[in-house]
Amino acid sequence: PPGFPCCMYVLKQCLSGCRHFSKPCVSLKHSGTCPLKAAGSGPCACCALERQLREMLVSADGTALSPDEVVSVLHHISPAFEPGMQQDAQEFWVKLLEMLGEEASMCTLLRSSAAADASAHQAIRVAAAAAATGEPKQDLGSVECTDQIFTGVCQNGRRCMRCQHVTTLGAAEDYKTLMLPIDMVSGCRVFVSCVY
Repeated sequence: PPGFPCCMYVLKQCLSGCRHFSKPCVSLKHSGTCPLKAAGSGPCACCALERQLREMLVSADGTALSPDEVVSVLHHISPAFEPGMQQDAQEFWVKLLEMLGEEASMCTLLRSSAAADASAHQAIRVAAAAAATGEPKQDLGSVECTDQIFTGVCQNGRRCMRCQHVTTLGAAEDYKTLMLPIDMVSGCRVFVSCVY
């Protein structure tokens, strides 16, 4: 429908195809226990996205679905996004991942403190220690696991063409987006650079 940015449709289609992200959405694992919703702390992008993806996956009859749930939290995702305005899908993706990550952290803290006041500080320290060692904070069965699913590690290096020795350059860096050049070939866009 008019008034909804194409980037929302694009991202919903991509996320529905990402099995590790979309599968938990069908069971509404996050929405059923969302501490942000229970605390009444405003709109939750995790809940909205999870409900939208569930609706899309469950009613796979080819009917176009309006992204109403995501539009309702659009200003919460980023004040720069407004209904009816076209936006850059890359920018929307980055802002959405940031928001989902922030909400996942808040949910983890709220769940930890609700478990027991005495052990809340210990749970937070354990979670911080796990994050420092690279251990996953939660399983991959929740919409809250965006960091584990969508963060990659990039390490630059040089390969000697004679002996094939690889020298790494600098430290490994986390990334959530990977820009690939797209060249025009015979009027069609194709990926020239492939990741193999």
